[in-house]
Amino acid sequence: MLRTKPKATLPSALLVAMLGGAWLLGACMDSPEGEMVTDPTLGIKPGCPPGQAKKGLCDPGPYPVEPSFQGGPPRGGMLSPVRMASTPAGLLLIADARHRMLLRVDPATLEADQSIRLGGKPSGVALIGGRIFVGNKTSGTVDVYESDGGSFLTSFRTPSLREPSDLAGDQARGLVFVSDAQAGQILVFDTLGTFRQAISSKGPGGDQLFTPMGLAIDTTSEKVFVSDWGDFGSSSGGTAHVKVFGYDGVFIGSISGAGNCGMLGCSGGFSRPGGLDLTGERLFVPDLLLGEVLTFELASLSPVGTVGSRPHLRLPADVEVLGNTDLFVVSNGTASVESFPGVAQ
Repeated sequence: MLRTKPKATLPSALLVAMLGGAWLLGACMDSPEGEMVTDPTLGIKPGCPPGQAKKGLCDPGPYPVEPSFQGGPPRGGMLSPVRMASTPAGLLLIADARHRMLLRVDPATLEADQSIRLGGKPSGVALIGGRIFVGNKTSGTVDVYESDGGSFLTSFRTPSLREPSDLAGDQARGLVFVSDAQAGQILVFDTLGTFRQAISSKGPGGDQLFTPMGLAIDTTSEKVFVSDWGDFGSSSGGTAHVKVFGYDGVFIGSISGAGNCGMLGCSGGFSRPGGLDLTGERLFVPDLLLGEVLTFELASLSPVGTVGSRPHLRLPADVEVLGNTDLFVVSNGTASVESFPGVAQ
């Protein structure tokens, strides 16, 4: 059910204690600009053009491939789901930080049926063609896996990439967007791992980012939506935002976590926004501390209401809309995925 809710604030120290730092902190590794780290055992893939096969990564092309993994469901079920993406057939891919796995989940049962083991603590997930791109917070890289079988292909990074926190992919343009929570910017790569550009920079300015966490892209209007915790250690820069940029990096607008206040009170406030998703009309913003998902009109960025509440949602870290109707939420605190049919219409 949709409803409006007054702004709620909690000290940032509470969130750190609740999460225990398990998946919010990542390691940093420096390397030459655009360096690719390729599995030396990787053979030449069918259909690789000359010059791409030796890199270990072929252009995934425009055609989506439904993922199929070799591993079964993890023992004990999900432990720490943090990010989520959907497949062409409407299944869910869940990054589990404690298992260090990528899980394939049936939205009808909300249970994992297949899995692949990853090389570190995962963050964002993006599915582009026949490749799955996963942020690796342990190594500070973007790791690439084959959709068919889930075999590791390669990794890429830049010296400025410190802590990938979320990923988003533009299938038609072959672009991978990576939010960096430490560097305070969005890095854009092509699907071969070539660095293209950085969007924004770290700082307190209205067109800057401080702790960007979640990402969503509108491929039609070429807009990038970023959830930013702000400088939560500072009284002056601690307000969270969702900020909007063009693909060209030009700042477009923002939603303040302070909410919209009037004679009847405040609404739309948030403090620790997670991963984002959108439809043609709505933007969905989970708040880890409030334990619910806020909705905004995409065109005006004005608040509409909220979805979900405690105890069913605890530390909601990411959202995914299937069929422009059904909303799915990664609830990190309950180690589950929760569904809300029909609320995304």
